[in-house]
Order: sequence, then C-alpha cells, then structure tokens
Amino acid sequence: EDFTVLRLKRRWLSQSYFGGMLTRRDPSGNAKALYTMGVDGLFSTRHFLGTQNFEGGAFLMSTSTPEGISGDRLAFGGELSFPNDPWDASFAFREVQGNFDPAVGFVSQVDYRRYNPSVSYALRPQKHPWIRRVSFDAAVDFQTDLSNETLTRKFEFQVLEVESQSGDNFSISITPERERLVEDFEIHEGIILPAGGIYDFTRYHFEASTANRRIVAVSPEVEFGHFYSGTRLDYSLDLNLRLRTGLIIY
Repeated sequence: EDFTVLRLKRRWLSQSYFGGMLTRRDPSGNAKALYTMGVDGLFSTRHFLGTQNFEGGAFLMSTSTPEGISGDRLAFGGELSFPNDPWDASFAFREVQGNFDPAVGFVSQVDYRRYNPSVSYALRPQKHPWIRRVSFDAAVDFQTDLSNETLTRKFEFQVLEVESQSGDNFSISITPERERLVEDFEIHEGIILPAGGIYDFTRYHFEASTANRRIVAVSPEVEFGHFYSGTRLDYSLDLNLRLRTGLIIY
C-alpha cells in the first residue's frame, strides 16, 4: 500500500491560522485509492471586549467512499471559547456522518451529533489565610443520532472545588446521566444489557489531594451511585513519598 499525508497551515493576525489537509491510501490490486480532505481554522484574540480572551475555531472534512456507497461522508464542527478569569465558558459542536471513513487513521464513532457547552466561575478571596481559590463548574455532553434521537445526555456539576494557599485541593461533583444503548452491552461477565434500553443514573464524586511538595502526599478519591441497572462504587488512593530532593516514590 502507498500512503500520502499533506498538511498546510498559514498563520494570520497574531494568534490565528487557517489550513488544509489531504491523506491518500492506495491499496495494492485493483481497488481504488481512498482520500480524506479537510480545511480548518482558528481565530484567537486577547483583546475581545477590550482585555478578554476569545477563540473560535471550525473544521470540515470529507472522505471518498467505496464503490456503491454515496453521501453522508462529512465530518464538521466548531468551538467557541471564552477562557478568562473569573469566568471561563465554551461551546463545542461536532457532527460525523454515517459514511465518514478516513483513508488514514480511524474514527471511534459515526452517525452522531455532539454538543458540549460548559461554564465555570472562580472566586479568589483577597488575603484569606487558608483559601486561595474556590471554583464552580457545569458542563454538558449531549449526543444524538442524525435523526436527533438522544444517545447520551450527561451533566457534570462540580458543586465545589477549594484550593488552599498551601496547594491542597478538595472537590465535590455530581453527574446525572442518561444513555440509550445502540448495541448490546456486556456490563459484567454474563450480564448483557440489550440494545435500545434507556438508563438514567446519577454518580457522586469526592476527591482530595495534598500538595506534591509535602514529604507525604496523598490523593484519595471515591465515586458512588447508580450505574445503568445497578449500583457501583469506585475508590482509589495515591501515595507519594518525597524522601529527599530528586528522590520520589510513587
């Protein structure tokens, strides 16, 4: 087989760019060569509304298809981002059509649309003796098929994250989720959830970590709640020992 990969990128303004790419895969024998073509761009500025950061990007890709297959061979999307302090917000969209099949590489999922809005707020108490930063986050992962039937709807609420002046952290998260299975799912050996089933469940997550500069640094983590048709408990504990400068045991 012969492979060709071409990437062109042109910078414009101070932080932005536009570009294009082409891949080609030519199998041996009489099979025709397969192509993937795409264009993308990013606009980025540090002067939005005067002194704020803003980014906007988009891409469009198309693939050739084997004989007898036509249409539905695009992948496209974009993202708007407002990465600032105290507010940080973004919105991303992506669609991958059913016959999108890149000539080089792979795609993990086709025939879906995905929407990802998120927003966070960080509070920095002035001259507080213990607390450096308190933040709150909310994000959504919403996926549908191309008929706009819901596949996955996942909310991630970081109810609280606290960072101390010493670098220690503590956070609490709640994640309500809905998923419609598009194929049979073996959730455990011998236990199969059938395709078409719709499951609603909520997970709770607690995490803490001490600063890595400490002689003994620990990071406990626990998550529990419903999981598809049952319940699930996950927990872990990381331990780091800093015996001396340059010698750390994980």
